[in-house]
Amino acid sequence: MAKNIGGRRIGAVRGRTQFQLPDGRWAKRDRTTGAVIAIKKDGEPFKGVVRERVAVMAPETIQPLAPVIPFPPTSSRHTAESDPLPDAA
Repeated sequence: MAKNIGGRRIGAVRGRTQFQLPDGRWAKRDRTTGAVIAIKKDGEPFKGVVRERVAVMAPETIQPLAPVIPFPPTSSRHTAESDPLPDAA
């Protein structure tokens, strides 16, 4: 368990994460319930608490979807002329 000794933290805080609010303040959250436990007023992050990562993708890294190639139309009669893949001789 984390201890504050002489103004220094010994060990990590377990079961808690922190994230930054849009206004710049930091909030501490319980990992199991997701409830916000505390919000700091000074704008500095909590000491010894793991930061939550935000998944952000840059627009240039997003790959477009591959085009869909439709199947050739099917018919009840199959002839050599309509065969899309001719046999190799």
